[in-house]
Order: sequence, then structure tokens, then C-alpha cells
Amino acid sequence: MAHSIRALFAVSAVSWAALTLTSAGEAQAEGQTPSIDARTWRPSTDPNASLVIEPAITPGPGVVSIGAYTHYSLQPVTLRRAGTDDVAFRPVSHVFGVDPVVNLGIGQRLAIGATLPVLLYQTGSSDLPPTVSNESQVPHTTIGDLGLTVKGTLIRNEGGGFGLAGLGLVSLPTGNKSSFAGEGAVTASVRVLAEYTLLVAAVQASIGYKLRTEHRTWPAQEVGGYRFGDEIPWTFGLGFRPGVLGVDPGNRQRWEVAMHGWLPAGPVGPFGTGDPGSAALSPLMISASDRIELGHYRDTYLLFGADFGLNQAVGVPIVRAIASIGWAPREHDMDHDGVKDDVDGCPEIPEDKDGFEDSDGCPDIDNDEDGILDKEDACPNVPGVESKDPKKNGCPIPDQDNDGIEDSVDACPQVKGVASDDPKKNGCPEEKVVAPVVPEKKCDRWSDPVTTGCPNPDRDGDTFDNEVDKCPDQAEVWNGITDEDGCPDEGGTPLVTIDAKRNIRLSKPIKIVGTAEDPEVDPASLPIVHALAAQLNQHRNWTLAVGAKPGAGDATKAQLDALGRSFAVVREVASLSHRDGVAETVGWDAVKKLAQADGNLGFLILVNPTP
Repeated sequence: MAHSIRALFAVSAVSWAALTLTSAGEAQAEGQTPSIDARTWRPSTDPNASLVIEPAITPGPGVVSIGAYTHYSLQPVTLRRAGTDDVAFRPVSHVFGVDPVVNLGIGQRLAIGATLPVLLYQTGSSDLPPTVSNESQVPHTTIGDLGLTVKGTLIRNEGGGFGLAGLGLVSLPTGNKSSFAGEGAVTASVRVLAEYTLLVAAVQASIGYKLRTEHRTWPAQEVGGYRFGDEIPWTFGLGFRPGVLGVDPGNRQRWEVAMHGWLPAGPVGPFGTGDPGSAALSPLMISASDRIELGHYRDTYLLFGADFGLNQAVGVPIVRAIASIGWAPREHDMDHDGVKDDVDGCPEIPEDKDGFEDSDGCPDIDNDEDGILDKEDACPNVPGVESKDPKKNGCPIPDQDNDGIEDSVDACPQVKGVASDDPKKNGCPEEKVVAPVVPEKKCDRWSDPVTTGCPNPDRDGDTFDNEVDKCPDQAEVWNGITDEDGCPDEGGTPLVTIDAKRNIRLSKPIKIVGTAEDPEVDPASLPIVHALAAQLNQHRNWTLAVGAKPGAGDATKAQLDALGRSFAVVREVASLSHRDGVAETVGWDAVKKLAQADGNLGFLILVNPTP
């Protein structure tokens, strides 16, 4: 808390101290028109800023950064005839300039900076009357008022969450007072910036107060000029990493959409209060930008953006185009997980250091992909089964013969067998007896004819039950030609092919529809699922493993959503077969690199040993 108070005090002290620097500038400015800084955008000196938004945190102790913002503005200053929209003069029609910036971090919570506007070329109406300017035309080349900045972080949020900072800006009267970039007097402003960030996205807003040590009337009072006084600057913006949309796999960009402007605070008041002229003194703009980090360690950056005027206030251009380049040496391991940012797949999220894939820089919530989160898994690196016993949850069951029956209840633990209600036979091989045929009336379509002795409801295994299959003893050929009748057809293209190495090829990806809570296979994809099930029906020792690609966002939710989508396919395949274990879900890592992985689903054929 002490750091926060000192930071806030520093922001206020620097701003208010500037009020003592006005004497020489004030005397010279009197009587010279326009003597206003009509620019409606000034770049931040923070090296991590976009056009409008900037982080609540500072760069760090001793970090020096430099940069330059080039910009072009179209028709930023226009005077219209009273009561009409007709243009009387365009004092400034075109402006091309560059604003060099420098910034220095002081400790963990403070930073100071400076920026000097340099107008490389500007032009406008060449017949300006004395009521508008002492010069008949704006100077083509000049400099503006020097800006000195200070930032103090009150609440740090490097790891995400809420952040708060105080910003101060003092402008000194170094600019040409006929250029619309020089006040002729000192100004001082303070702002409070609040931010909430999820690391890949952030929303922030700021509001403050700007004090003019000298108020100006422009144009001259006799022609109905506006009284330029104090102001209430504000910003609101959203920034996010487009990597969450899959368009920036290197996670080097940050997009921004923001609005900014200010309101008059006296003698002209906001929203029409106080002296007249509120609309002309209430600029409103919207901006968009893309900040791109370059180099091995991302110390260099480019920024491209545009500012669009939303009203006709003084200084609001039709459009302002901006390009910037800067150098900002920064910490090369932002999340302090020991993995350098240039190879860190998650540079802002620390690795969990659990001995599993620790070199990729990303935390792994389920190392063994058994569906049980590592924090609840007693055997996090070995696939297991769920158990109510915390000491066994996620651990494999002891099963020497791999018959699915735990050794502790297996009467024949070293010989593969079958489950039995008789403890003396449980887990032992079946006796070689011919199973009696169960009367058909006691069997349903889900019965496995091999293990139950029930009549086979789908003799040809083409997924059509005998009673609806027009050719119950001839399997359908799933080739897109009359696939709904259960009879083989020639021609067409196979919907599913499986080569000698059991690589699966689908004619089209299987689509999943419905909600995240209740996903299901798209009806248009059902023929492909039928074709898959038909192949599995011909190979009883095959099990289809299905994996779904997790989406972006919260990792746990993404894993659960992916499990739901893969289970939707498993459920559909199982409904078309007549045996247990025909399909199961697996993690995406098990199938994502296989040739048959298609779209957001991947498939793998597991071969079970023949009993």
C-alpha cells in the first residue's frame, strides 16, 4: 500500500509542479492567435502501449525504450459558417508528422517519459483572417509542445486480473503558437487508468482532468469563438491477442479497438452546460490498431493503426493514419517459468513443472489424458480409472492378465478370463460349452450375438437391421449411391477407406452440432458414421478411438467440451454395432499427428488380442 501511495503522489506532484513554469510563456502568448494545441491524439510513451490503451504496469526498473510515431491527419481543423455546414476556412487540411518518444522505468511501479511533436509538413487555407490566425497560413514545418509523462502503478496485474495506475502529463510551451500544435502556456493533466486483463484480452478505461494555465478564445471573440479551458479526458478500449482466433500462432500481435476524447470542464461545460461551444470542444474518435512484436526476443515492435473522427469538434480529423516503430528491451521470461519467451508456447502463463513436457512452457492439466485432472489424479502420468478412493483415483487397476478384472477379485489372475458372479470362477476362462440359443423374444437389438447366443439383428453387418434391410444378407457399399436401402451398389466414392496399416480416410470431416453441454453428430455426417461402424462390424477385434481438438479459452472447459464432442461420435458408432467396446474416446494428443486426423476430430484403430 505504501508503494501505491508514493506512486500516486509522484503522479500528482509532477503534474501540479508544472503550474509554476508559466510566467514567460504567458506574457508572450497574449495577443497571438490561435495559441491552442488542437491535436486530439498524443502517443503514450509506454513501450507496451497501443494507439490508445496502455497497460497499468510499468516496464520495470532501469528499462529504457525509444520509439517514433509517424502520422497523417486529414482535415483536422475546419471552421464552418455559423448556422450552416458550409466550410469557411480549413486552417489545417493536411498534417504529416512524427512524434519521437522515450521512456524510463524507475523501480517496479514508476516510469517517466517524454515526447516532442515534429510537424514535417502541414498545409491549409492560405487566406486566414486575423480573427483566425496572426499568420495568413499555418507554418509548413515546425514543432509542437514538449510533453513530459509519468506513470505510477497502484495495483499490479502482471498475472492477470484488476490493475490500477495514475498517469500524469505536463506540456511545455515549446511549440509554434500559429501551428495549432502550441498552447503558448503550460498545461497539466492527471488520469486514473483501470484495467482488467485475462492475459489474452484486456478491457480498460481512464478518466482525468486537464488544467490549462491560460484559457484561450479561438477564433476571436467578435466572430463567435470558442473558449478553450480545462478538460476531462477519457478513454475506453479493448485489446486482445488474435492467437485465440488461430490467426497468430506465434502470439506476437495485439489488436486494439478503442474510443477516446474529452469533455470541456470550464468555462464551457460538458453536454451544452456553461458557456456556448460545448460541441466544438468535445472531440470523439474511434481507433483500431495492430501491435506486432519482432525479433528473437520480441524487443522491437511495429504498430499500425487508424483514428476515425466521429464528430466535427476542433482537432477531429476525418481520418488519422499512424505507423510506429520502437525498441523496448524487456524481460525475456515474462511468466518466470524458466522457459524463454521465444520458445514458450504460453509466454504469459507459467509452466506447471510437473516433470511432464515441461519444455513447452504451457501447463498440462491432464498428463496421462485419462480424463482425470492431475490435481485429483493419484497417478498423473499413468492412465487409470476413476475411483472414490483419493489414493487410487486415476491409477490403473492391478490386472496381470489384462482381462479387465482386478487381481484382488480375479480367481485366475494370470489367465485371461471373463467376469462371473461366482467368486471361484470370476476372471477365469469360460468353459467350452455351446451357449444355448436364447429365444428371440428375450433378446433385444443391442444384444451381442457372439456372447449371448441371440439371433444377429444385422446379419450382413452394414448397420441396417434385418427387418429394414432390403438385402439383409448382402452388405451395403457406402459409396454415396443409394446408401439408404442396405443393398450393394457399384460406382461412387467410398465414404470411408481403411488401408493395410489401418489408416482411416474420410470423404468428408464429421461435423458436430448442438450445444457444448449436448453435442451430437450432424445428420449430414451420419452416412460417414454408418460407414465407419460397418467397417468395425467386419473386424470384431478392432476398437475405434476418437479424439476431438480442444478449443481456445479456459483449458479445463476446453478439454471437457472436446470430450463431449468425441463421445458424440462414440455414442453414434456404438448405436450401430452389436458389441461392447466398439469405440472409445481418447485425448487429442493421441490422434492429432496421425494421417487420418481430419478437421477437429481424429481417429485411431486399436487392435484387441483375439481371445
